[in-house]
Amino acid sequence: HRNEEADRYGYALALMRGGKTGPARDEAKRLLQQRPTEAAYVLLDAQIDQRTGKAPEALRKLTDALRRQPSSYPLLMGQAEAAMAASQPQQAINALNQAARLRPDDSRIQQLLSDAHRRAGGTFGFHRHLAEHHYLNGELEPAIRQIEVALRQPDLNFHETAQLDERLKEIKTELEAMKKASRPFGEK
Repeated sequence: HRNEEADRYGYALALMRGGKTGPARDEAKRLLQQRPTEAAYVLLDAQIDQRTGKAPEALRKLTDALRRQPSSYPLLMGQAEAAMAASQPQQAINALNQAARLRPDDSRIQQLLSDAHRRAGGTFGFHRHLAEHHYLNGELEPAIRQIEVALRQPDLNFHETAQLDERLKEIKTELEAMKKASRPFGEK
């Protein structure tokens, strides 16, 4: 048997992606009537809001859903996207920090955090998270360059500088070990 609910969800997604937001919203409402706390349906409804220029409404819906499911990675990511669309980068940062605790090795989260910090005017956060994005993608030299750029910023406090210095040492040590391991046997 085919799952009618899954078919309805897929149809609603296709409608939304095809720009038919009115019929997509009708399908989303039917799905939400059946299961109002289903994260996928809440996300679909919020995405439709975003596509129709109602980012603040999408953000409200996702924030409400997160009260019921505070550790939902999809809802956190949806909230971050809606917050960015609603010009609320600090709220996006908060959601992304929670998502990063759930998935510390997710380079996409680090990239989004970097963008959110940039939009919020946070030099430290921008460079730090962009460095982590590069690091998690195995790009150690660009990660080092981002930290070095961050360390040259005049608005860093002592704690931020110490954090960046420590991370720079860790990545440089790892890069040196990788270079040493890749040298031909006997070469120094």
